[in-house]
Amino acid sequence: MTGRHRRIHLRRARILLTAGRTAGQTGSWAALVAALPLALARPDPGLWLSAVTAAWAAPVAIAELPLVAGRLADSPRWGPRRAGAASWALAAVAAAAAITSRDLPVVIAALAVTSAARGVGVVAGDTAPSWLPGQPDLGISAAWVMLGDTLPVLAGPLGSATLLYAWGPRAPWVVTAALFAVAGCAAVAVPAIRPAVVAVSVTAPAFSGRRRWLPVTRIGGMLAVTAGIWLSYGAMEVLQPLFVKEGLHASLIVYGWTMASNAVAGSAVAVAAMPKHSPLRAFLTWRWSVPVSALAVAAALRVFTATSSVTVALGGSALWGAAAVLFTLASKEVILSQVPAQSHGEAMALWRAVQSGAYTAPAAVTGPLTATFGLARVLAGVCALAGASAMCHGAGTAAASVTRPRARRRAALTLKALALPAPARPVPVLPAPVLPAPVLPAPVLPAPALPSQVPPVPVSPAPAVPAQAGSPADAEPRVVLRTLD
Repeated sequence: MTGRHRRIHLRRARILLTAGRTAGQTGSWAALVAALPLALARPDPGLWLSAVTAAWAAPVAIAELPLVAGRLADSPRWGPRRAGAASWALAAVAAAAAITSRDLPVVIAALAVTSAARGVGVVAGDTAPSWLPGQPDLGISAAWVMLGDTLPVLAGPLGSATLLYAWGPRAPWVVTAALFAVAGCAAVAVPAIRPAVVAVSVTAPAFSGRRRWLPVTRIGGMLAVTAGIWLSYGAMEVLQPLFVKEGLHASLIVYGWTMASNAVAGSAVAVAAMPKHSPLRAFLTWRWSVPVSALAVAAALRVFTATSSVTVALGGSALWGAAAVLFTLASKEVILSQVPAQSHGEAMALWRAVQSGAYTAPAAVTGPLTATFGLARVLAGVCALAGASAMCHGAGTAAASVTRPRARRRAALTLKALALPAPARPVPVLPAPVLPAPVLPAPVLPAPALPSQVPPVPVSPAPAVPAQAGSPADAEPRVVLRTLD
């Protein structure tokens, strides 16, 4: 396959991955909105609204645990392709069951099933870039996946509310089932090849399972700052409608516009991070990208909540969305670069589980704190929590840089991975041994062939010639030999 064809196939796989992620997340938002009318029609809507919200948010945190979604995504038998397809198909079946039912407990049960399936599908989508053929740039693939997380924030609530107003309470469930089916088909169409198990890497040995990579990487500090930032997100989920009503003195339409500006700015940052030579790529691979982006989230939250102007609040919400996407991409860059590829599913599941747990935890205490201390002080405390998380992670990064410089740290991790002791002195280089030449025996030559023996021919004496007197022949006789012609 040529380089051009490889790029075409890679872009096609990323488009399918983003389309499936967008469809699944949009379907999840549509399912939440579709369940609201039945809860509001009950005599005690507050209790049923709490049950609907819990059914939509709680199963995700359980399904995204490393023992569930992580093991499925890393399993050679399942992998992200089969795990994603099966989870979105289960969500589509549950949404189809809710179409024909007007009983609220049945709808809540269907919503819980779709929520759990979404948790597995999201982790599978996060792991899918590591299984793409050709080992593409995982940071660029993460930006594509991030686009599938930001677009549903805008399209899900607005689209499902429009369907609910125009076609009744069953139309959003029909669209939800169709979107989940599209997400499952897209997951099947994305190619997947299990990453090769590397025996030794620079950071840590190739561990699969049981999170043995956790102590030798920067994942621990990154999970801590993720918990702090997402605690502020969960608190803002409760406080944002109150701030729009009491701080901005506006209606819920303005609340929808703040959500839209947040989603549009986040989508723009995700698109800007997709090119290979984008300036954001250098920032995301920077060592200080996580604490700086976390500090930007805290600053954007303060800009958003410290004003009474709708225009400034919309700008602050846009800054919040852009900083949140930068923080997510920077955190994912740390995971993908520090953890072995065959354990990416478990690492992403752990990261998502921390996000879900931190996001749902403030729901129980935000209301009482607001009633006790007031909205303005609680909003300031939320911004301070995000800023403190960023500063703590920055202090940890600085301490690691001072105590163990980069070259020394890399050498130590390499020696630990290879399980070799550090040499105390230079190892002498021995000359190559010289072997004596082998003594070969003298060659035995064959005896030369003798010419054939010719039998001698008998010689008969010539007849004597009488000599004349006075000639020299009288004194010396002559013998004449006669040979055969």
